[in-house]
Amino acid sequence: MKKLVTLCFFFFAGLLSASAQEEVFGLKVGDVAPDFSLTDQNEKVFKLSKALEKGPVVVFFYRGQWCSFCVKYMRNYQDSLSLIKAKGAQIVGVSPQAESAVQKSIEKTGATFPLLMDYNKKVCFKYNTLLKEDMTNEEANPVPALYVIGKDGKVKYVHFPDSFTKRANVSDFLPFL
Repeated sequence: MKKLVTLCFFFFAGLLSASAQEEVFGLKVGDVAPDFSLTDQNEKVFKLSKALEKGPVVVFFYRGQWCSFCVKYMRNYQDSLSLIKAKGAQIVGVSPQAESAVQKSIEKTGATFPLLMDYNKKVCFKYNTLLKEDMTNEEANPVPALYVIGKDGKVKYVHFPDSFTKRANVSDFLPFL
């Protein structure tokens, strides 16, 4: 019996260890944010490095227009857009959604800031919000992370929730702009 318990312990410990290696952890404060270019809802190309020339950028990842938590916080970000702009910053949302779904996000939230389409999920992967094997899984969604990136290209603030129901409030990241 003791051998069976020991064997079970090592088996489950191995499973936990293997799954921990597959987790995503996001970027950390002080990391250099990976540069990227994506198309927004107006078919304009947004390039992070170019945007940073003007000031800090808030980059948040969202799951989709069907996610009530995403919609709620995107409305919050839209309602607080003047506070963000007053700090000389801009905010952009990144999602693997198709253009038609992004348009639904705009209808539901009134978002006037850029919503970027990461069709191939490469930016989600670069920011470590998605497992590599999920890049081809159409059902996979990014962690709803939020980063404040300073003019120097370094991450100043990170919100990387342990649940898809949690999001950063504007009051949480505003001091880092």
